[in-house]
Amino acid sequence: MARMPSAVWDPLASNWSSQPRMTANDVICIHTMVGSLEGTDSYFRTGNGAGYLGTESHYGTGGSGEIRQWQDTTYQAEANLSGNPYVISIENADRGAPFTNWNTNDGSQVPPFTEAQIEANARILAWESSPAAHAGCPSTWTCHTAGIPLQLIPDTRREHRGVGYHRQGIEPWLVAGGVKWSSAAGKVCPGNARVAQVPRVIERARQLRAAVTTPIEEIKEFDMAVLITATSSADGTVKRAPAIHTGLGGFIGLASDAEIKNARAQLPEIWVESYTWDALAQEKSTMLAGARAAVETVELQKQILTALQAPKA
Repeated sequence: MARMPSAVWDPLASNWSSQPRMTANDVICIHTMVGSLEGTDSYFRTGNGAGYLGTESHYGTGGSGEIRQWQDTTYQAEANLSGNPYVISIENADRGAPFTNWNTNDGSQVPPFTEAQIEANARILAWESSPAAHAGCPSTWTCHTAGIPLQLIPDTRREHRGVGYHRQGIEPWLVAGGVKWSSAAGKVCPGNARVAQVPRVIERARQLRAAVTTPIEEIKEFDMAVLITATSSADGTVKRAPAIHTGLGGFIGLASDAEIKNARAQLPEIWVESYTWDALAQEKSTMLAGARAAVETVELQKQILTALQAPKA
């Protein structure tokens, strides 16, 4: 599972995990809603198709800095047309409090991000730029070891990795050879004022990334949270970077030695075979892997309970 620890997880429907999987995590795209956070949430759930039948984004922010995650980033959201398989999308409120009314038929009037939204977007970017956010991705994906770079992409050509904004993939801004991110033409999303703020959002994300630490206090709310390290029984070498298992089936990756040290100081640690990690964290779907995952889940639960019941040093 790929969820931002400090975002509110709020899937649009129960079938979120049956949506098409991402084929890469290479770009984060910034959008504007032309609506409030609650209004857009309602629209995604019912207005343009129930749940995931219509358009939706992975994340949404409110004017006061709220962060909502509508889709796990293991799976596609449908906000970027041909870019959906590799683009992680962020919608941003621009109507309702604290924004003043504006003519939604005039894209030049889209208001700037609030300071709280700049911070919220930067927090999302900082998270998605870390390998921790992509610990469950295939090891062959660049994001698995490098995250998504905190740099502005110049256009939507497929070779670029980094942060973009929606209209880069829309006519007339779409460059030759660029990936089309909307079937509409002339759509200014996210608006001139917000486009001008994107470099500031990226710079703030870099600052947050430089100071990132694992939010252990948030993670400890999961009663069965433990640190898991995957090794090989043949020689005992570490095969996967340590990650936190929440006890609810989710994994939270750790991006640095400092984060690992912090987690080890506050959570029980267990060691598992690397194939257990792969079967659970990557949710392999073959019948054999599924059967193995079922067995490994039982064994893992036993190990977790043992670790939690052990007296603290």
